[in-house]
Amino acid sequence: METITVGGNHITLQPAGKYQKLVLQLGVTGTDHATIQVLNDKKELLNKPIKANEINTFEVDIETAQEIKIEIKGKIKESKGTGVILTTSHYK
Repeated sequence: METITVGGNHITLQPAGKYQKLVLQLGVTGTDHATIQVLNDKKELLNKPIKANEINTFEVDIETAQEIKIEIKGKIKESKGTGVILTTSHYK
């Protein structure tokens, strides 16, 4: 993965326009009814919102975007919710 920034309910990746697809494995804990959505640097939604489970694997067409924002939306239980990109995630 390229540069990664984490803040609040989102994770930002900066593939710098080098790739066409992102294969993402994301672990999500501590949430009820959460969804995951991926946006490009133009704030365009790149996937249908996905219901977050403990481990989520999906592929997103990132169309050579400079920056990708992965948002986890939902109610966090006891302020302990977290999202972690697994090391098996990669660009194509």
